[in-house]
Amino acid sequence: MEEITSLRALLADISESMQSIKTSKSKDDKAAYSAFKSLAFGKNVAKCKACKSLSKLVNVRHRSVSTGIRERAKILSGEKKSWLDLERETRGDPVSTEHKQLVFNFWSYEGSRSTGGK
Repeated sequence: MEEITSLRALLADISESMQSIKTSKSKDDKAAYSAFKSLAFGKNVAKCKACKSLSKLVNVRHRSVSTGIRERAKILSGEKKSWLDLERETRGDPVSTEHKQLVFNFWSYEGSRSTGGK
């Protein structure tokens, strides 16, 4: 009986902290939320097929639980096992550096007029 009440209290605390972090807009809080999901949900949850019921208890979407399980597996199978170092895909610049330099040279030397001796 004590175990059930302590597990309910633990789930309530987890749910509270996840809700407060989830609504934040900062990048650090989003990374912490992702790391928290990866730490909290693992392969035992997937084995028991308890994603949906656990998501109701913790008050998150079941997709978040399965994403946390997937991220945890990816982190543990990788070379460096860092929870906060989740790599994000960066957007590449479609303009090459040669074209940027060409545009810079045009506007700094040929395309702009001198302003005179002010």
